[in-house]
Amino acid sequence: MNIKRSLTFRFLILVALLLSSFSLVVYENYSRYRQDDYFERLRDRSETIARHMIQITDPNLLDEVIERENVVKPMSNHRVSVYSISGFFLGDSTRIAKLPYPNIIDDIREKNNIELSIKETYYTGFVMVHNGQKFIVICTGTDFVGAQKLNFLGRLILISLFIALIITAVLGWFFARQALNPISKVITEVDQITANNLHKRLPLGKQNDEIGALSNTFNKMLDRLEASFLMQKNFVSNASHEFRTPITAIKAQIEVMLMQERSKDEYINTLKSIDEDIDRFMQLVSSLGELARANANSLDNKTNKVPLIEIIAESRSELLKGKPNYRIDLQIENLPEQEHENYVPGNAALLKSAFKNLIENACKFSPDQTCEVSMIFVQPYILVTITDKGIGIPESELPLIFEPFYRANDTRGIAGHGIGLSLVKKIIDLHKGEINVESIPSKGTKFIIKLPHAKSEDTSPISY
Repeated sequence: MNIKRSLTFRFLILVALLLSSFSLVVYENYSRYRQDDYFERLRDRSETIARHMIQITDPNLLDEVIERENVVKPMSNHRVSVYSISGFFLGDSTRIAKLPYPNIIDDIREKNNIELSIKETYYTGFVMVHNGQKFIVICTGTDFVGAQKLNFLGRLILISLFIALIITAVLGWFFARQALNPISKVITEVDQITANNLHKRLPLGKQNDEIGALSNTFNKMLDRLEASFLMQKNFVSNASHEFRTPITAIKAQIEVMLMQERSKDEYINTLKSIDEDIDRFMQLVSSLGELARANANSLDNKTNKVPLIEIIAESRSELLKGKPNYRIDLQIENLPEQEHENYVPGNAALLKSAFKNLIENACKFSPDQTCEVSMIFVQPYILVTITDKGIGIPESELPLIFEPFYRANDTRGIAGHGIGLSLVKKIIDLHKGEINVESIPSKGTKFIIKLPHAKSEDTSPISY
C-alpha cells in the first residue's frame, strides 16, 4: 500500500470511528430520553385514570372518561390495573387484569415504584395515595410511535454515516494527493539525477515547510556526493599517475639493461636504482593503505587511552633511526599532575602515523633537516606544534595542502606523493581534534594540532 492510499485509509478509519462514536451517543441518548419520556407520560395518564376508577362506580361513565383520556393523551395498548395496598384487585381499565410477572405487587409495595420494558411494551407500577388511602397502580402501554421514530433515527444515522464516509474517502484521497504531490515531484527530480549530472539540484520551493527541508537535505547530500565523486575521480587519476611513474622507471631501466651486455658495476648500480624505485612504490602503497584505513571513518579502539608523549617520542626515535641526519628537538611544557591528562582517547597506530608524517615533512623541507616539536598541556586539550625553517607554503596554496596527491609547485623537486597531509588531516578529524597551519614563504611552516585529553573516568586499557 502506497503512502497516498495509506493516508486515505487511516483518515477514513479515524473519521469513521469519530462519526460512529458520535452517532452511537446520539442514538443511545435519544433512546433513553424516549423511554424516560414514555414512562413519564404513561404514569401521568395512568394516575389520572386510576383516580377516576376509584371514584366512579358506573362502568359506562368510566368508559367515557377513559375514551376522553385516549383522545387527549393517545397511547397504544394502554391498560391500568388498580389494587389495594394489600394486593386485592380493584379493577382494570380493559376489564382484563394482566401482570408482567407474578410478584410485581410485592416489589411495588417494597420499592414504591418500578419501571421495566419488554420489547416495545412498557410496564410501570407505583403506590398512589388517594383520599388518605394507598393504592397500587400497574399500567402498561406500547410505544409504536416512539419505536418508529427511533428506527427512523437509526436508519437516518446509518445512511448519513455511509454518505459521510464516501465523502471522507474522496476528500481524503484528494487531500492526500495534494499533500504528496510535492514529494512525487521531488522523486521525479531525484530520479533524473545520475552520475553524469550530479551538478543538478532540486528546486527548494517553500523553504519553511517539510518539502523545502527535504529538498534542501537532498541538495546537501548531492553536494557531498558531487564532492566525493570529484575527489574519487581526482584520486584515481592521481593514483594512476603515481603508480605509473615508478613502474615506468623500473621498466625503462630493465629495457636499457637488456639492450646489450653490461658490466658488473652497471648491473649493480641499475639494481640499486630499481630497488630504490620499488621502495618508493611500496611506500606509496603503504600510504594509500593508511589513507584508506583513515577514510573508513571509524576507530577500532576509539575509547582507549593513548599516551601522546610516548607516541611522539617513538615517532621521533623511529625517524632518527631511519634518517640519522635528521635533527628533531622535542620540548614539553606544563606537564600536568593528573595522569589522565597525559593521554588522548584514540588509536595509537593512527596517531603515530600522523605525527611521523608531520615530523618527517618538517625535516624534509628544512634546508638543515631540522624541526622543533613542542607539547603544551592546556586544559582540556593537548597542543602539539611542529615547526620547520623550510621553504614555506604560499598563502594561496594553504587551503589545498590537505587534498590527496596535492603538492605545492615549489616542492616538485622533493621526494613525496602528496598523501601524507591528507592522511594527517583525516586522522586528526577522527580523533575529534583540530589542525591549523601557519606559514611564511622562505621562512618556515608551523603545524598546530589540538587534541582533547582523556577523561578521568575513562579506564580503558591502552592500545597500540
